[in-house]
Amino acid sequence: MRISAALKLEIEHTFEMAPTRHRGSELYFKCPEPGCNDKSGHRAVNLDNGKTSCFICHKDGDFFRWARRLG
Repeated sequence: MRISAALKLEIEHTFEMAPTRHRGSELYFKCPEPGCNDKSGHRAVNLDNGKTSCFICHKDGDFFRWARRLG
């Protein structure tokens, strides 16, 4: 699954990005998960497979399901 360029722009617009951390097909941003306390962009979304994970709170899975759950 390849996430569209439009969705990439939406992710960049919606979340506080960590532009110096981007690698290849992964975007990094501050994790908005309640209680995470991520201050420098430890959540990643892989644009090739649609998976997301946070290196602080360790909540991961399908990006779309995760985003829907957050509201």
